[in-house]
Amino acid sequence: SLAAALECLLLGLSRARAAGNRPLTQEGLLGMGLLRMQLGELEEARRVLAESVRVAREMGSVRAECAARLGLARVLERVHETAEATTVLEAARETAAACGDRRMEAQVKTGLGRMLAVQGECERAVQVLEEAAWVW
Repeated sequence: SLAAALECLLLGLSRARAAGNRPLTQEGLLGMGLLRMQLGELEEARRVLAESVRVAREMGSVRAECAARLGLARVLERVHETAEATTVLEAARETAAACGDRRMEAQVKTGLGRMLAVQGECERAVQVLEEAAWVW
C-alpha cells in the first residue's frame, strides 16, 4: 500500500540523513515527494521536492537535479501554478543542456512542451517538442 511505502521511505530517508549519505538522501526526497503527490499531499510534495532540488544542486548532480525539477513541475501543474512549473522546467533544460546530458534534456523538453501547451503557447510548445524529438 502507499501508506506502507511512505513508512519505508521515511525510515530510509532518516537513515540516509543520519549517515550523511547525500545521494541517498536526495533520492529518498525525490521518492518521498512523488509518493506524497500520489497521495494528494501536494503542499508537502512541493516542499519535499524543492528540498530534493536543493540537495541535488549542492551535490552537483545534474541528473538528480533535473529529475527533482521534473517532479516539482508535476506538482506545480497539479496546483495550477503552470507559470512557475514552466520556470522550473526552463531551469532544468538549461542545466541538462549545459552538461550535455541528451537523454535528460529530451525528458525535460518533453515536459516543458507539455506545460507550454497547457498554458496555450502552442507554437512554442510545438517548437520545444520538435527539439525534444531531435535530441533522441
